[in-house]
Amino acid sequence: MKLKKIKRNNPLNKEDVRFYLIPEYAGELNIDDLAESISNECTISNTDTKAVLEALTKKIPWYLENGFIIQLGAMGRLKLSISSEGKTDEKDLTVHDVTKTRVLFTPSSSIKRELDHTSFTIS
Repeated sequence: MKLKKIKRNNPLNKEDVRFYLIPEYAGELNIDDLAESISNECTISNTDTKAVLEALTKKIPWYLENGFIIQLGAMGRLKLSISSEGKTDEKDLTVHDVTKTRVLFTPSSSIKRELDHTSFTIS
């Protein structure tokens, strides 16, 4: 993976300038790209692969909203996470204290092992 250098100022101290490495992405894949790539690896047609990916995309929010952790086999798992306001008294907590929701993806150990061998270059 290519990396690029960026310069960032410390927001609390403008004199403190540091350089960081960030990913230089090669582009973005859409569902059509993924379906074609997957169908080239198996006997399922591009159209069928795309249909399965689209159906999965529609089902994921329902399962997450209903409290399920979605185990995707060798890919990993998805779960819903929230942030909430803190209260000093437990009785004061309500659902209105939820400030943010996000989906967490945890890759499987086999994917993590594969990514451990990623090589980097600076552009």
